[in-house]
Amino acid sequence: MAAAALSAVFAGCGGSGGSTGGGSGIDVGGNTGKTSLIAGSGTAGNADGPVATATFRTPVGAEIDSDGNIYISDYNNSSIRKISPGGIVSTLATWADKSRPYAIHILSLSGQLLVATETAGRSDSRLWRVDKTTGARTLWKELPGYVRGIQGLSTGNPAFTVWNRHTLQLIDIADDQIKTSAGKADTPGYADATLVAARLNRPAGMAVAKDGTIVFVDYGNHAIRRIDGTGKVTTITGFGGEGFTNGGLSKAKFRRPTDIEVGPDGAMYVADAGNHVIRRIKDGQVITIAGNGFAGYAEGKGISAIFYLPECIRISRDGKYLIVTDGDGSSGNSYHRIRKVML
Repeated sequence: MAAAALSAVFAGCGGSGGSTGGGSGIDVGGNTGKTSLIAGSGTAGNADGPVATATFRTPVGAEIDSDGNIYISDYNNSSIRKISPGGIVSTLATWADKSRPYAIHILSLSGQLLVATETAGRSDSRLWRVDKTTGARTLWKELPGYVRGIQGLSTGNPAFTVWNRHTLQLIDIADDQIKTSAGKADTPGYADATLVAARLNRPAGMAVAKDGTIVFVDYGNHAIRRIDGTGKVTTITGFGGEGFTNGGLSKAKFRRPTDIEVGPDGAMYVADAGNHVIRRIKDGQVITIAGNGFAGYAEGKGISAIFYLPECIRISRDGKYLIVTDGDGSSGNSYHRIRKVML
């Protein structure tokens, strides 16, 4: 994505801060919501080494493997960075043509690392298979539009959201063809319906719920939605436009959410980027577990923690914490950090 387009995307994520009306955090006890720094000094850079001195330039995607390694899409460094369990940051793969990695996912069935890259001057993405040890990469597919989320399905097919074409698509490994699962290409809107009759508006991060359905954030509609095995799209929460309100599913409001994860107990976690917070959806209620609704940086618990446009969240294999990429890089502020939020 060109620099101007990148700024436009992130500017849409919130800017200087969200309203705090109804959005205050809730202390749910224990360590839930406790936020701490994993890596990144807050200064944009491209330094490997110990997490205390390593630097990033617009980290936007994250993934965790079964050994505890964290993989980061370091967008404006055109690279995939790797953080070892021992706290050492290294560069796994770099695109010399300045392609920028965004969505990243490890397929649970094969253990394969998939990375979607964007290139300035192009309106598509390229999907790569990347070796988690050597960084060797193989181009698999050229995909229409900017891919913002990738999720492996139980069938082995990878599904992905296409941000600027307003669709959910998948690659059918049986015939190696790209197929639309929901939404009509280049037709943004809002409609709960089946397959191409559904309308989406800049879908972003996605995950698989306990019942096997796909849940995803509909950034442009400020909503959390799901798609079942028949292709039917329904809205879980986030009705009636943007805002910052906790409460029941029909009442809660979001502002430009960018990612979602599902915990072992079925709880859903949302990177509510426009409000600069992390939210939880559980037992029919939405609460804010970390962040106070204003843009900035601070470690702490609950509303003592402060974020700046949290972009991606990934849940640890044991379900005990989230990895959060925090800081957009387009505003001139010094963020560019990888953080941890306890669950």
